[in-house]
Amino acid sequence: KPEDISRVLNGGLADMVFTDPPYNVDYQGGAGSRTRIANDALGSEFGAFLEQACRGMLSVTKGALYICMSSSEIDTLKRAFQAAGGHWSTFVIWSKSAFTLGRSDYQRQYEPILYGWPEGARHYWCGARDQGDVWAYEKPRSNDLHPTMKPVALVERAIRNSSKSRDTILDPFAGSGTTLMAAEATGRRAALIELDPRYCDVIVRRWQDGTGQAATLDSDSRSFDEVAAERGVANDGPHRATVGPQEALPVPGGAEAAP
Repeated sequence: KPEDISRVLNGGLADMVFTDPPYNVDYQGGAGSRTRIANDALGSEFGAFLEQACRGMLSVTKGALYICMSSSEIDTLKRAFQAAGGHWSTFVIWSKSAFTLGRSDYQRQYEPILYGWPEGARHYWCGARDQGDVWAYEKPRSNDLHPTMKPVALVERAIRNSSKSRDTILDPFAGSGTTLMAAEATGRRAALIELDPRYCDVIVRRWQDGTGQAATLDSDSRSFDEVAAERGVANDGPHRATVGPQEALPVPGGAEAAP
């Protein structure tokens, strides 16, 4: 919702977006319902869902947006993005190191990423001009944190191309927190939203494990581990956990009490 995005940005604007929303494929990993993704089986309502999401992101973003999508719904995303006021520039293609075996005659070994910015706005570009739109990166060896994880290096490339040091990177579909880890590695600030409390738990622990630092709640400065030890505490609305001197991880209420 717009108010959620506004809150995690402290009422300000993001410099760019990198996000990986649901693909409308009802994806789940080998762990069954534990790894199911919210809003991933909306059927004919998926276009409206994407348009609302794009409208919210475009309204608070000064520069480029990178939005991942399945190849089967990329046209839906492009229509939604343009209807929401976005300027479509191209699709960046993530060329994967391996495919996932399915029932198709040809197995897809790529994922498209929409690249654009708010219509009529200027966008920042810091990358070399000799880059192609096919990016080859190995798939994460394990998707144990989230069923559709992206390589951190891929997100880092987008961030370095389209933002400056200490810029704010918005990701309203945070998943396993890959955007946060890429922002950390490149000296940017990250503002994340994740609907599923289980993945909020994953994000914070991943950041703590990767940096050796402790996340704390903005509301009362308790550490994530302290709150996690109280897993029966009732939800009291969205919270934002400070995750370093410059980075901020928004965490919905109850995330620290995920099962």
